[in-house]
Amino acid sequence: AAWQTLWLAMAATRRLADLRRERDHARAAEARAHELARRDPLTGLRNRRGFIEVAEFMLEAARNEAMPAALLLVDVDRFKSVNDQHGHEAGDAVLCTIARRLARWEGPLCKAARLGGEEFALLISGLEGYALAHFAENVRAEIDACDHRDAIGERRVTASIGVAEAGSGSDFQQLYRVADQALYDAKRGGRDQVSLRTRDGLSMPVAGLDRLQA
Repeated sequence: AAWQTLWLAMAATRRLADLRRERDHARAAEARAHELARRDPLTGLRNRRGFIEVAEFMLEAARNEAMPAALLLVDVDRFKSVNDQHGHEAGDAVLCTIARRLARWEGPLCKAARLGGEEFALLISGLEGYALAHFAENVRAEIDACDHRDAIGERRVTASIGVAEAGSGSDFQQLYRVADQALYDAKRGGRDQVSLRTRDGLSMPVAGLDRLQA
């Protein structure tokens, strides 16, 4: 009887350990599925859904800590012509190269995403004014410097960037609308440039890095 009791106890312990492993595996699988649902399958960056979630969290944290925050909308200039002239596979390669460049800024205070098509985004905390304008212009210049020769030869790929500083009560949708207006300003101004909307609603085109540093 004692041995039977011991055997049953050991069997129950093993079964409990198996159940815990199954539970942990199920939780890990659920976490992976949750993460994949919030990632762009082409570039690996956050998709719109995943970006909005993290952006809302970052904006709330910035408000609580009285930190500046800003949204950069990055739109690849004349991307349709890349697909038309070189094919969609080449266009995808261009997008992936740009995504890898944007991912370099990923960190606790900066998150990157592909919102759809040729539109990307960065949400950054801790920068405002001149420093923010300089950061956005650096992003534009880094995209311009991307090497796409394997996909499209020597063709140059540029991007227009609209920047919106977050106000004290800004949520993501409000910030997105303002950044989209700034992006329109950059496109209308000739593309391959940055346009910034301050929290006071002022519109400011941003000069090249050489002039910013002058």
